[in-house]
Amino acid sequence: MHFKSFNFKILKKLIIILSFLFFVSFSFSQINYKQIKIDTTKTNNLYFKFNNNNFLKNNEYFNRFNRGETLLGYYFIPQFEYIPLKNVRINAGAFMLNFSGKDNLYKFSPFFRFNYQINSNLNLIMGNIYGSRYHKLIEPIFSNDLYLKHNNEAGLQFLYISKHLSSDLWCDWEYASLDGDSTREKMTIGNSSKYKFIDTKKFKISVLYQMILSHKGGQVNRGSYVQSIFNTAEGLEIKTNLQKLNIGIQGFYLTYNDFSPEIHYNYTYGWAIYNKLFLTYSDFKLSGGFWYSEHFIPAKGDYFFSSKSSYYRNYYEPNRNLITARIEYNKKVAKGFFVNFAYEGYYDNFNYTYDYFYKLYLIFNREFFIKKVNK
Repeated sequence: MHFKSFNFKILKKLIIILSFLFFVSFSFSQINYKQIKIDTTKTNNLYFKFNNNNFLKNNEYFNRFNRGETLLGYYFIPQFEYIPLKNVRINAGAFMLNFSGKDNLYKFSPFFRFNYQINSNLNLIMGNIYGSRYHKLIEPIFSNDLYLKHNNEAGLQFLYISKHLSSDLWCDWEYASLDGDSTREKMTIGNSSKYKFIDTKKFKISVLYQMILSHKGGQVNRGSYVQSIFNTAEGLEIKTNLQKLNIGIQGFYLTYNDFSPEIHYNYTYGWAIYNKLFLTYSDFKLSGGFWYSEHFIPAKGDYFFSSKSSYYRNYYEPNRNLITARIEYNKKVAKGFFVNFAYEGYYDNFNYTYDYFYKLYLIFNREFFIKKVNK
């Protein structure tokens, strides 16, 4: 059963072209609009804010592709926010990530974000960008564990917000290789776009395009090999609202390409299909998925969906077939305080194995007004 003969390549090219042609009018409904848009009534205001997530994620994995691990800890981002102009917002503070069982902070770095709202739709962000879960990428190309391990993306980002079209285009510069460095530069370029054909209170149809380009290497340390892995996902999403019950389906076609000058993996091209069904009722969400792939390797995605092992260097399986099921509970307990619990299982139809994880997040985000700065 080979889907390559189908016109998915034509669909891919069409969506890529549309994503760039319409970039000037994209919106990004996936990101909280209120969080991005600068409130002009707050000009000259100074705030103290903090974002905190206390997390437990236990990955009970026994397969040959993903290692099991337990992530218990917290991240904390205290920061000051100043709005000097009606279209400029500046955040400055610190990012701290700690895993229980470690004597020292796993990550400690300055946090700085400059948000320039070019017009009512377009935002340019430099410094610490709106990353991780804000990108709303699917697991096969962007692992959910990056929300816990790498939640301080920094670089350059364009967000455009309008009515029907949406786009988040960013560059996360993970490691800068300067003169004298022995480590390769490392960067990720991504795009998450959405076009709403139909958008009513009870029915929505959208086309989605997502891509990740992971690049390692550069001109400073020429002794290290250069690697460029490219993933795309093109999909269709249908949602319906039946009073308290929301039902939706998603269907994606994904690709993998290795554009490295020297090939280090067994496969240079791969593809996959990923279909999902989800139901939301009150604070609960149920979802199930079907995955089939040939030679697919993720650049930043979860290795559950990969044909290459993440820790056995030379272990490959050309075809993967998974069934996934997930239950999730999200509750706003009080202003700024949220509880999130989820359980997800993965059944491998070829290897007859079952893996799962469960997680608990206690999230507390608050903002406190300090003063109005008089010029």
